[in-house]
Amino acid sequence: MAARLQKLNDSLLDRPLKGVASMNKQSISYATNLFHPALPDDLLKFESVSYSNNIVALTLTLPEGLLKPYTEVLSSLTDFVRFLAYKSKLAKNISVANSPEEIKRRKGFKEAYIKEVCSIFDSLIKKGVPARKVISDTNNALKKQGHVWADYYLTEHTLRQEGKLKGFSQELKGGGRHGESKRKGI
Repeated sequence: MAARLQKLNDSLLDRPLKGVASMNKQSISYATNLFHPALPDDLLKFESVSYSNNIVALTLTLPEGLLKPYTEVLSSLTDFVRFLAYKSKLAKNISVANSPEEIKRRKGFKEAYIKEVCSIFDSLIKKGVPARKVISDTNNALKKQGHVWADYYLTEHTLRQEGKLKGFSQELKGGGRHGESKRKGI
């Protein structure tokens, strides 16, 4: 493709152009650069047709052979601008996520979650609820609050990490066939 474009470039620069009629179909199909210095000045015409209520109507006039390359250029520029907008938004989000304030906020959110899980668990244990049901009830209490981390396995994992399930190993075992646990590791 690069060789073809170079050949077209050389052919355009070697002969003066008087208009689109002097260009053959092959030259037009390769002329994707609409701002090439060898192309005639009157090849593209932009006109402001009307203006009303802060709206401008523009008219673009170009040869039929350049319609497809022109729309391809516009499409690729649109995609390029979308890509740049996406990359800038991503860079902004990464810088916000790595800021000390955001890290501190996330740690505070996690500590508040752990504190809430442990307090609900402790209050249910004091009421005499069995340990297996306490995990489920703790998770249900978090769901009622609309907590984003309300998940049974995350609740259980948090309670294990905080050492709240020590001493309940016999109560948490069972439920499977022949006295084995349904889930490995319990």
